[in-house]
Amino acid sequence: QFAFAQEETSPPITTRFEQTPIYPFVGSEWTSDTGTAHWGNNPQYGWRTYESFELPSAEILTGFRWLITMIDYVTWRNNPVDSFVDEWELTIYEDDNGKPGDVLYSEQITNDQLSVTRLANVYSERREVEAATYECEWTPSESFHAEPGKTYWFSPLSKSETFNPITTWAASTAQGNPFRRESSFLAVAWGACLQNGVDANDKKEFVDRGGDRALILLGHPAKDADSDGMDDAWEQLQGFDVALND
Repeated sequence: QFAFAQEETSPPITTRFEQTPIYPFVGSEWTSDTGTAHWGNNPQYGWRTYESFELPSAEILTGFRWLITMIDYVTWRNNPVDSFVDEWELTIYEDDNGKPGDVLYSEQITNDQLSVTRLANVYSERREVEAATYECEWTPSESFHAEPGKTYWFSPLSKSETFNPITTWAASTAQGNPFRRESSFLAVAWGACLQNGVDANDKKEFVDRGGDRALILLGHPAKDADSDGMDDAWEQLQGFDVALND
């Protein structure tokens, strides 16, 4: 179970979790994008990428920030290209034995509802092109309550009429959970990043992908009025007295 915090006075918003982007060099991007028209009669096609996170203490998360690159993989000389994203499906999942499980929170918003900042172009070693890079920030309609020591998965899925240009989620310098594979394009530790097909008729199983994703979580510590190590939102959910150290 999870809860959304409702506090009378919220502390200042700060960084609660950070996987620093590999920037300006980007070499291990994974597609998190779906489109329709590019694939004819196929109603939906694409790939969804997930990144895990775990916090040592109870936190109220108010913002999610990640780094993307836009790449035209059909006509390479068109790169760098501008963003063609129409909508985003932004989802937080609970963990199910090392993979995303049930949906805990999800919103579908237009690209205009997202805070998007164009950064300098970067060279994608993996794809051997100059790529347009953007920093994206999502402020959920309701702040998310993350329990201490619990693993969650976050997935930002971009949606557009065409699957090309593709939206790729950039890598970070974080090492994450060890997962090794042979690679000639980037020498980093491999982390807790998974991917699967969006199309119901395509591959739905999760595939391990190299490298943690660039991800920053914003928020503030959860309120614990009685200093018993259990934050107020969780105690209210369980029916406990938030003023009693129990």
